[in-house]
Order: sequence, then C-alpha cells, then structure tokens
Amino acid sequence: MKWNWILGIVFLIVVSLIVTILVVLTTFDFNSLKPEVAQRVREATGRELTIGGNIDFKLTLNPILSVENVRFQNALWGSRPDLATLKRLEMQVAFLPLFWGTITIKRVLLHKLNILIETNSSGQSNLELSIPERKPKNLWEQGEDAEEGKMPSLHVSQVQVEKILVTYKDGQAGTTHSMKLASLTATVSNLESPIHLFLKDSLKDLPLEIKGTLPNFDALIKISDEARIIPVTDFEILQGDNDLSGFLQLNLSDSKPKFKADLSSKKLDLRPLLKKEGK
Repeated sequence: MKWNWILGIVFLIVVSLIVTILVVLTTFDFNSLKPEVAQRVREATGRELTIGGNIDFKLTLNPILSVENVRFQNALWGSRPDLATLKRLEMQVAFLPLFWGTITIKRVLLHKLNILIETNSSGQSNLELSIPERKPKNLWEQGEDAEEGKMPSLHVSQVQVEKILVTYKDGQAGTTHSMKLASLTATVSNLESPIHLFLKDSLKDLPLEIKGTLPNFDALIKISDEARIIPVTDFEILQGDNDLSGFLQLNLSDSKPKFKADLSSKKLDLRPLLKKEGK
C-alpha cells in the first residue's frame, strides 16, 4: 500500500511537470527572442540577422517551431543588402528527449532560400566575415560563463531545403552565374557520422539526382579552420540514362571556389543536353 502511495505521488509530480511545461510553451511569446537571436548572430559574424515575420510554435508530439522572412546582411560593398534571404524556416523537435536534457531536431525545413556569393573588384569575397573582438574577461567572469554556457546536447537528423537560388558574381571578371535547385536534403545519424546529401531537380525535362557524402561535423569545422578543402565521397549524378560517379573535392581556400573530381561513367550521352530548344 505504501509503495502504491509513493508511485501515485511520483506520477502526479511527473504529470504536473509535463502540464506546466506545456502551458509555458503554449503561452510563451517566442517573438520576444528576436533581439537575443540577432545579438548572438551579430557577435558571432559581425553582421545583422533580421527576422521580419513571426516566430510561431505548434504543440504536437513533435513540436514545430517556425520562422518567416529571415534575412542575413551582405558585405557593406555588396551589390545587394542581403547575402541570404529565407522565406520560411521550420524545426520539428522531439518532445520526450527534452526531459533528459537533449534537443533532438528531427527535421529542419528551409523554404525559398536565396543566396548571393560575390567578389568585389579586389577579389574579396562577401563570405569573409569581420568578427568583432571580445574583451578579455577575468577568471571569475570566465567561471560564471562556463556555468551559464552549459548547453544541452543537440542532435539534428535531417535538413531539407526547398526552392534554392544560388547566384555567383565575379567582381573582377564582371560575370554572373545563377543556379536553381528544387530540393536539397542532408541526413545524419549522429554527430560522429558522415553527412549524406541528396539533391533533386530536373534538367532538359529529365529528372536529375545528385548524391554525395560529406565528413562529419567535427571534421567540417576543422576543415573550415584550416585548408578549407571539403571532400565529397560516394559522389553520384543520375540524369535520365546518364550517370557519373566517383570522388569530388571542393576547394574554398581562394575567393573563387574550385572543384577537383575523379569520375567514371557507365553511360554518358550529352547530345540531349546540347540540343537547342525547338530542334
């Protein structure tokens, strides 16, 4: 009888805790987070992040947090105010892992992403960030930051981008190139596992699929700090009956991205791609 009473009390406490969390989540004004988010991005990049729309929260078994009309500032010398614009961002979060201090984002969706990569007449890229220097802190403040800065573990399973427009402007050559993509999906099992990419579009009215595998997050961070050369393994392109597969290397060490590839094909017929419209 005593154990039944104890279990009943524990059950009521757990239910009360869940109800409290649900009430807080459903009544909290997430738009109040905009200034904090903008400040964190400014401190990390030296540029402004603007959220023009609402931050909404939809409570389900896998809650969805959505943000609309996001803009990230371009370099001051850039040809347009924004380096990137995003119509809508959605994040689907697993609810139960939150109780164990783990943030598991099951899916991130970016809709209508527009990115401009450009260089000026001196060859400087708009991807070069001017990160503000932070004032050194004393040991006491550092200890406080260490306690306050403890973040719950984060895991992202899938990132999907729909309707992508990427534009590259070469300020020295005076040329502009644009690329439109229907969708791009990145899937990862955990932080230590590689990142699998899947791109889907169409070319000359034929379905186009591009697949590849990137190193894990830790390796990518080290690459960005060092040589800035990103390997893409298990690379594969399928378009109609055509195929290409092998190894791809992306070099971002210079202002102009460079590609190096070792590819082979079982069948490659470029005539339909080179054929002019109406002929």
